[in-house]
Amino acid sequence: MAKRATKISIQSGIRRPMYAELKKEAKHFKREFERAMYYIHYEVSDKKLKASVLTYLKSNKLDYKSADAVAPHHFTIVGKVCHIVNNGGEVPDNWKEFIDTRTVELVDMGKALVAQKKGTEEKDEKPVHVIGIQDRMRDQAADVSGEFEGWIDEFMDNPASFKPDNYDPYKVLVSADMKAGHARWVVKFYKDLIEEITAAIAGADDSLKEGYGDYKKPQLKRFLKMLESINTAAETIISSSKATRKPRKRKSIDIDKVVSKLKYKKTDPALGIASINPRDIIGAQELWVYNTKSRKIGKYIAVDGAGLGVKSATILNFSAESVEKTLRKPPEQIKAFKSSGKVALRKFMGNIKTMDIKLKSRLNDNHILLKVVK
Repeated sequence: MAKRATKISIQSGIRRPMYAELKKEAKHFKREFERAMYYIHYEVSDKKLKASVLTYLKSNKLDYKSADAVAPHHFTIVGKVCHIVNNGGEVPDNWKEFIDTRTVELVDMGKALVAQKKGTEEKDEKPVHVIGIQDRMRDQAADVSGEFEGWIDEFMDNPASFKPDNYDPYKVLVSADMKAGHARWVVKFYKDLIEEITAAIAGADDSLKEGYGDYKKPQLKRFLKMLESINTAAETIISSSKATRKPRKRKSIDIDKVVSKLKYKKTDPALGIASINPRDIIGAQELWVYNTKSRKIGKYIAVDGAGLGVKSATILNFSAESVEKTLRKPPEQIKAFKSSGKVALRKFMGNIKTMDIKLKSRLNDNHILLKVVK
């Protein structure tokens, strides 16, 4: 299946989309729609995106004059979709719904600005739609994801030389100061694409097999590895945020002092894991740890109902039944551990086919504090 020759942008190197061919019934509609969004992200300015929204409003006989009072940066996301529609393309249903709701918000924002400028208040004016926190986080996450979208284009343009290890999504998210709320949107952005590529590699779906017929299976596997690294980086941000979140009410200041000298590793982006708050160890019946250097997972079991304790870098009050085992396939086994509930955890250590090793009491900078059981 040969690609249609289209103009390549000198600025970004992204292929210019053929908007009129973006039709829902097309086999590769979803993929080509995403490519079009990537292109617009790099090539179309906020000012032009605003003009696209105003054109859309005018063509649908809506109040474009009021929306014109709003600053261009508010049109960034909806402008991309309107740009596609204005050029004869079709968009997914959820994006069409987004256009309808977002344009109403922009019109109302414009009305409020005009009223404020004139110094008057309209008594029967509808309440102004304020941009919600989730909408703002989604827009910010989409802006940062623009770099990931460029990586996807690099694969599509040259899959043979694509190397997933050349990309560091965790560094991108940390540099952009992404929080857990932003990271959850990043996970949503790429969830469907990851499932689609996984299915294409499996070869069970004939339509996907044909749709990705230009790519060899090893190429798709490298592409999937990069996509999963984005997902892992986002989940690491989410896990780290949960662990460092301040408790609503401290039980005792003394607990903070007790665990202040405990040595542990906060995150491991490669495995998508982060340490829990060490405060949770005090009084717990079980503590699970993972040594990223030795690849050993350990389970501390409290000797009695008082639970585990901490003194400096040492775990106290654990029984001789506490053991650790070496993981032969850490990525797969840690993933299984993360999805295990209390019942599954009871059998988890027994299912690892390596030798039991007695746990030492001291932790170090290589240990991830995985989970506690109260």
